[in-house]
Amino acid sequence: MTLAVRTLANSEYGALNPEIKKMSDQLSWGIAFGDVLEMFAERVGTPLVLRAVSLVTEANKAGGKISDILVTAANDSREIQFLKGERARAIGSYIAVIWVSFMVFIGVIVVLSNVFIPAIASSNSGGESETIGNMQINAVDPLFFLVVFFYGVNAQAMGNGAMAGIMATGRLSTGMKHAGMMMIICLVLFNIAAFSPSLIGVPQSVGLSPDIGFIPITGG
Repeated sequence: MTLAVRTLANSEYGALNPEIKKMSDQLSWGIAFGDVLEMFAERVGTPLVLRAVSLVTEANKAGGKISDILVTAANDSREIQFLKGERARAIGSYIAVIWVSFMVFIGVIVVLSNVFIPAIASSNSGGESETIGNMQINAVDPLFFLVVFFYGVNAQAMGNGAMAGIMATGRLSTGMKHAGMMMIICLVLFNIAAFSPSLIGVPQSVGLSPDIGFIPITGG
């Protein structure tokens, strides 16, 4: 095994070259092959390497042909990588569906903001309630619906983003990254296409206020 590791040290393995050379040096110092493998696994620290080294060292202690052990470990590692790739491809399609559904949802909301809200604003132009038969319909503030739409899209972004991250890596932190990107898209689109003077009937544009932390209406 010492000769095999020394031969590998003269080959090209990319990022593993320094580690293989270090293993070759340790074997030349008389350190046992099993100990060298364990130190290599501790330095690299990836789950795949730890699993492969554990398999090799335990099988080597139990006895047997070392070449067969190495072939088994290599096949095991190759199978793990293949399954990870298959999972990533399968999950990727689901994540794409989540993003597409979010973009469709926010697109529908923007269209409603440009069609539904102006209709409400024009119906409230008199500023008074209307009576239809025995029913009295009070004037409705168009900004109320815009705020409801805005928070609704943000809630959708939080839920979709968390689901996408958990499906991708199993960690909520990854979900927060997806949610953050979706919320930024929501903020930008609403400021460009929804929060405008023509839609909500204010004399000035609605803009960002970093000091306050929300989107206020700036009056004249």
